[in-house]
Order: sequence, then C-alpha cells, then structure tokens
Amino acid sequence: MSVMTNESSPETSVAERLWAQATAQSRSAPEVTAAVERLFLQLRAGLLPWAGGEGYRALLDRAIGEVEAEHPLLAGLSFLGGDDAPLATRTDAQRALDADELQVVTVALVAALIAAFGRYVGSTLAVRLVDQIDFSCVSESVSIGPGGVRNVV
Repeated sequence: MSVMTNESSPETSVAERLWAQATAQSRSAPEVTAAVERLFLQLRAGLLPWAGGEGYRALLDRAIGEVEAEHPLLAGLSFLGGDDAPLATRTDAQRALDADELQVVTVALVAALIAAFGRYVGSTLAVRLVDQIDFSCVSESVSIGPGGVRNVV
C-alpha cells in the first residue's frame, strides 16, 4: 500500500515513511488500525519532550482541524494519542476501518502534525525531530489482541 500524492513536501515524505514502517507487518484491517494506534502513541511520546502534554494536544487538535474537512474519517478515530477514551473501548467499526482509507487519513494527519509543529520550531527542525523518533520499539511495547491494542508497556 502506498499513497501517491501531488505534494512532495518533507512533511508528507516523512509521514509516508512512518506509515510504511508502522504497517509493514500488518496483514488485516484490525492490524493496520492497531499499527496506526501505535504510531500515534509513539509520535506523542517522541514529541512530549519538545511540546509537553498540552502542547502536543494543541498541535494534534490543530492538525485535525486542518485535515478534518477533507478527511471526515477522522471523526471516527479515538486513538490519536491524546487524552481520549482507552483503546480497548473502541467499537469494532473503528478497529476495522478500510486500510486504504486509513492510510490516506494517517499520512495527511501526520504531515499536518509535523507542519503544525514546524510553525513553532521551524519546518526543517520539526521534520528532523519527527524523523528521528525511534519507532522500532513500538511493536515491542504494544501488542494486538482481539479487542484492539492491549498491553501498553
């Protein structure tokens, strides 16, 4: 699965790479959704030292506001790394979103999040900081169960 975009911005390139890395081992729609959950958990953890909890939430809210009109699927996602409901309480419909739709939404949202962060620290630094977040430990710290993501270590 790959997203072909007209934009070749550094933010979009990083977002596409993160998507590919996060979902590389995912075979089913629930696995893809769980991989995106892990991606946003790790983005939050990686940006907390730079933005703080409230700052990260503000950046995420701003990013959601920028892409929500074009991607109404965002309204159904409750796992975007903020202070939302626990992951296990999501509905089956939220866990089984179409992987292609979820890919488009995820890439757009991650790119918008990086761009929002870039308005505060500079776009080059924002891209570098997000690009340097260690996403390799995500799959080891979060496991997928029948109800979605469980066992966040």
